[in-house]
Amino acid sequence: MIQQVSHQVTGSGPAALALALEVAHALHAPTVRRAPEV
Repeated sequence: MIQQVSHQVTGSGPAALALALEVAHALHAPTVRRAPEV
């Protein structure tokens, strides 16, 4: 399944780590909040 992701970060070179992290977070955002650690 292809999912469209919009982002505000521009690619800044071959690595473009910030862009990759933002897209990965958008695609794999947590759906349920975790309980606090004890």
